[in-house]
Amino acid sequence: MTQTNGAHTDIAIIDIGSNSVRMVCYRVYGNDITITSNERKICALGQYLDQTGKLCPQGKVMTTDILKKFSAQLSENQITTLHIIATAAVREAHDGQEFIEDIKEKTGLDVQVLSGEQEALYSGYGVLSAFPDSHGLAGDLGGGSLELSNISEGKPSNGLSLPIGVLRLHPRQQDAYDHAIGYLKDIGDHYRQYNTFYAVGGSWRAVAEAHQYWKGIKDTHSHGYEVAASELRDFLEHMYKTAPDILMSEYGVADDRTKLIPYAVIALQALIDEIQFENIKFSNAGLRDGLLFTLARDTNEQKEINKDKEPA
Repeated sequence: MTQTNGAHTDIAIIDIGSNSVRMVCYRVYGNDITITSNERKICALGQYLDQTGKLCPQGKVMTTDILKKFSAQLSENQITTLHIIATAAVREAHDGQEFIEDIKEKTGLDVQVLSGEQEALYSGYGVLSAFPDSHGLAGDLGGGSLELSNISEGKPSNGLSLPIGVLRLHPRQQDAYDHAIGYLKDIGDHYRQYNTFYAVGGSWRAVAEAHQYWKGIKDTHSHGYEVAASELRDFLEHMYKTAPDILMSEYGVADDRTKLIPYAVIALQALIDEIQFENIKFSNAGLRDGLLFTLARDTNEQKEINKDKEPA
C-alpha cells in the first residue's frame, strides 16, 4: 500500500518494543526524508518476561489500545504505507505469536516479528543512514534486549541480540552489572576489534544529554555527540548514584525514563569495561531508520533492474 501525493510518499513505521510502542511517520521525496510525526507510548509489554515467560497482561491490553489509536490517526492522515514490527518481548514470549494473532483479529493490523539478527542489522543500517562512513560496533539498547552489529565497509554484519535490556536488568538490582557482563564476556572477538561504539536507543540518548548538562553545555544534543569512553565511564558512576528528581531537574532526564535509566547506565558501563572501545558516538537513528533505509535501497535497486529491462 503506497499513498503518493505529487512527488512524495508518506510512510509510517510502528515499532512494538518491550517497554514502549512508537510510531514515526516519514515524508519521502526521492532521497530526502522528513519526519512528520513521532509518538511514543509506554506499554511495558515485556515487564515480567523473565519471571513468567509471557507478555505482561496489562501491557498487551495497552499495546492493542495504542495500535487502535495509531491506526485511526493514520487513516485520518491518509497514510497507507505502513510497516509494523515487533521485537524482543514478542519474539521471546511463549504467547508472542498468540498476541500477534490477537492484534490482527482486534485491529486488522499485520505485525512482522523480527528475529534478533534482523533487529540488530536494521539498527546497524540505521546508524549507517545517519553516518555513512561509520566504522565500529553498533549497540541498540531497548527494554528487552541489546542488539549488537559490526559496521564496516558500508554495511552491518554479525547481528546479535542479547537479553540484557533495561526491563530485564531492572529486577536484578545490585546484580544487574554482573548479569550484563556475563553475557558480554561470551561474545566473539570480532565484536572487540573496533575503537568506536555507536550507541543507539532512547535511554542512551538521555545519557548523552545528561553528560552535556553535567559539563555545563546548555544547548544539548544527542545525535552525533562524541565522547571518550574513559570520560563517560566516570560520569556513569555519578549518574547511577543520582536521585531521580535530580536527574530530571539538573540533567534533563524525562520523568518516564528515571525508573529505568540506572540500568541503561549499567549496560553502558558493562560494555565499556568488557569491550574496551575508546570512543562513543551517539546516534538518534536506529531500528526504524534502518528499516526505512533498506526499504528505500531495495526500491531503488528494483527501479534500476526494471530500467535495465526496458527495451532500447
